[in-house]
Amino acid sequence: MKYDFSNVTPEKLSELFPIILTEHDAAWAERYLAEKALIERILGKENILRIFHYGSTSVPGLIAKPTIDILLGD
Repeated sequence: MKYDFSNVTPEKLSELFPIILTEHDAAWAERYLAEKALIERILGKENILRIFHYGSTSVPGLIAKPTIDILLGD
């Protein structure tokens, strides 16, 4: 299904899709490590060249959207 938001005001868009920011949480690093372990277990460590915690939750002290961004790369 495709939606057309071209006629929706910025105010209404911010109501529909709020951006939530929060103070840094030291637990984000632990959550990343747990997700990393799960990804490694599912894909196999030998199949992953690099895995990174990136984005605002990876920077201590930075206000962030509480979403753990993980990047697999070569």
